[in-house]
Amino acid sequence: MCDQFKQQTRPGRKSKGDRRLIGFRLATSQADKVIEIAHAEGYRYVSDWVAAVVEDRIANTELARTDKSAGTAQDARDCAELRPLEGAESAHSKSEHG
Repeated sequence: MCDQFKQQTRPGRKSKGDRRLIGFRLATSQADKVIEIAHAEGYRYVSDWVAAVVEDRIANTELARTDKSAGTAQDARDCAELRPLEGAESAHSKSEHG
């Protein structure tokens, strides 16, 4: 019976390995552009396009060029959370200064 069931099931998409969900919101106009660009570039799923863009960005950042054995992925996440964006003031410093 198991062999018969195996023959009737169809294979799904190949596994892409371990994944972690990262969710965010975009302004409607930006989201529409993302969908338009992803489809124009031949992506069936917008999430695949976003993953490709992120992969390219990671490959071309200073963090990616540093010694990969120097820290862990958790270290990088911790630093990203603590480091303010260049040129951006924190809400705390804005409230203190005016």
